[in-house]
Amino acid sequence: MTPEKFSVYVGIVKSIATLAAMIIGALWSYNRFIKGREPFPRAHIEHRVFVSPIDGNKMLIRVSIEIENIGNSLFQLGGYDIRLNQVLPLTPEAASQIEQIEVPSNKSKKRIYWKTLSQRLADEEEIFELEPGEKDEKYFDFIVDNSLELVEIYSYFKNIIKKNRQLGWGKKTFHELNPSKEVKKP
Repeated sequence: MTPEKFSVYVGIVKSIATLAAMIIGALWSYNRFIKGREPFPRAHIEHRVFVSPIDGNKMLIRVSIEIENIGNSLFQLGGYDIRLNQVLPLTPEAASQIEQIEVPSNKSKKRIYWKTLSQRLADEEEIFELEPGEKDEKYFDFIVDNSLELVEIYSYFKNIIKKNRQLGWGKKTFHELNPSKEVKKP
């Protein structure tokens, strides 16, 4: 290859690289400054719980989950996992886990896996979107035994932008169901 041909090829590659850089820069500028968008969404999640007896042995727990898009990009959720976990009265498994956590030499045991009473799942085909600043609420009803005193509500919403990884937004909260009852130890 002659130096003249080499110079022509380098000039072509340089022109293509310059054009690609200009297109990428223009798209980034448009999304960032014109549309005011950031590449990844951000969310704020709140749990609200309503409890009501429905007969002598059962109660209704309605979990209202408010999701707010606090970022500057379109927020797309694909799939969720909502769980109602029993905390009190303690199950024998939970009591055993608590004993393991209390052992000073056991530094690997850092959390208790509460018994899941009920779970609501939606797969990735159930996609919903929130524009920046928008809020939405999802409602989930659970019928449980009225002997429950304390539950953990777990919610996880999958971020479909990160398809190859299990990333999303989760929250866990505890809710007293019978605040007038005295807590009994096992």
